[in-house]
Amino acid sequence: MHKIILHKKQRGFILIIWLTVQAFYLYTTGIVITGESEKYINLSAQLAAGDWKMQPNFYLYAGYILIHLTIKIIGLSYKWMYLVQLAVAAIAFICFIKILTISVTNRATVVTTAVLFAICPFFQSWNCFLYTDSMFASLIIISIYCLLVSSSPAGNHKKVLVFLLLAVPFFRPIGLLFIPVAIFFWVTHALKKHFSHILFFSGYFVLLLLFSWYCLNHSNDFFYPNHNSEANIICGYPSDLTKYIKYPYEPDKTMFHFFIANPEMSARLLMHRLYKSFWMTRPYFSTLHNTFIILFLIPCYTLALIGTGVILRSRSLKNVYILFGLSIFILPMLAFCADWSNRFMLPPLVFIFILMATGLEAILKKMAVPKPYGS
Repeated sequence: MHKIILHKKQRGFILIIWLTVQAFYLYTTGIVITGESEKYINLSAQLAAGDWKMQPNFYLYAGYILIHLTIKIIGLSYKWMYLVQLAVAAIAFICFIKILTISVTNRATVVTTAVLFAICPFFQSWNCFLYTDSMFASLIIISIYCLLVSSSPAGNHKKVLVFLLLAVPFFRPIGLLFIPVAIFFWVTHALKKHFSHILFFSGYFVLLLLFSWYCLNHSNDFFYPNHNSEANIICGYPSDLTKYIKYPYEPDKTMFHFFIANPEMSARLLMHRLYKSFWMTRPYFSTLHNTFIILFLIPCYTLALIGTGVILRSRSLKNVYILFGLSIFILPMLAFCADWSNRFMLPPLVFIFILMATGLEAILKKMAVPKPYGS
């Protein structure tokens, strides 16, 4: 496995940019504890007081809640969770740079992509939010790096990867989707070497699916039924798809039944959400804000599409895991209102940025001036 070695000044430059961006968001937004974060803070206080009764769906976030609980038991303020998230994000950013040094062969590509990722407002701003998504996205990056080096002779990365595959699904339920990504990578890279891991985690994945189904079909204070049964493409914004609902949602039946009973509504809803998830402009944003989103996203998506083309034209399965990971993490976005897409886009954005590096490298290679004959 080849690896690009960045100069010390290049590494320092990239890390300074990342730290500056984190300081900017901390200064402008502060530590955000509204909405979802309040649930975990209150629950950790409840658990610390000895009351262990909680809704089944909270078990799907047990990893994140456990950190909150530890901070509470130690006697520290919940704001220390920000420092934990920042530390994990810093490790993840270093791992992201290492992923680039393994995935491409051009030093300029690594530096440029790393800088774009460091300043990406759709990703980096969430580190100030005490939401499960903030830490979960960082853990996905660390998991990808450990996966890429899991075939190396060193055993530490294998142990960390196994731990992450076991634990990440308990930071967000969709963390279980990284298990098929790992299995796909092992099958296409070293089937015999990782055969036992493939068997074990295939079984673990099925158990997690059954456990998630059990938890989400019990009473909870999340809003999965509401925004789906009302056919909301964007939460809190009028939907024009209610006319396609032939059989209204029945609380005693699952949401899956509602989607099957209304196939036309379901198809339209999923397609609208897919579009809205990737195109994050909103009618209630200012023109300046929407213009900024467009100017940032168009280059990113263009480079990612070029990178996709490079991978598809290649006869190697080396980087196909990126396309598989992107595809599988798009699926849960279709189940949620697109107004949440900024944070639900975090896992897909990780794979998009890796694709961007592949696309940028292809462009730089075409632009390279050939060396004179005999030089």
